[in-house]
Amino acid sequence: MDSATGRTGTKPSTDYEIIVVGGGVAGCFAAATAADAGAEVLQIERKSAENAGHIACGDAMKSPTDSKRYPGPIDMVAIAGNDDILVDENIDQIEWWDEEIGVRKVLPYDSGSNVIDRYEFGQALLRQTADLGVEQRFATVVNDVLQDDQVEGVRAVRDGETSTTSPPTPRPVSRNRTTSSSAPRTGRCY
Repeated sequence: MDSATGRTGTKPSTDYEIIVVGGGVAGCFAAATAADAGAEVLQIERKSAENAGHIACGDAMKSPTDSKRYPGPIDMVAIAGNDDILVDENIDQIEWWDEEIGVRKVLPYDSGSNVIDRYEFGQALLRQTADLGVEQRFATVVNDVLQDDQVEGVRAVRDGETSTTSPPTPRPVSRNRTTSSSAPRTGRCY
């Protein structure tokens, strides 16, 4: 048993103000927004760094450069401006079918969606998130959320080793962050 944590088979806890589980769109936006506001953030992703951001199918994205749809520190204009990410800006219909029940529908679509390369898009989100100072741990599977009256941390496995990570006692996060250095904060990747 670990005397510091009172738990068997765990490494000592590392403190972060915010822990985000997942490296998808929601996880990246949450982690980036918190880091931009000045929080110390850990983002945990189950896939390796090389495979993170990839999902089994492509995605359509409505108006990727509209800052009202995608508020926060992620630079969607830069992402949408990358030809490797934005594949097709001319979606004119949506086709849906269910072969099992024999239903197929084709619906007209005229409101500006785009087809994106999901892998390249995911990788760009993860890079921008790390550039904002988010520490990222890849190939790490969260298998328990530690909680009493509130969430207190997570227990995760990476390379066969279990570790426990928990935020310290909550403190308010300032929305108007000032830093003593003008150098960009950089995240660490494991």
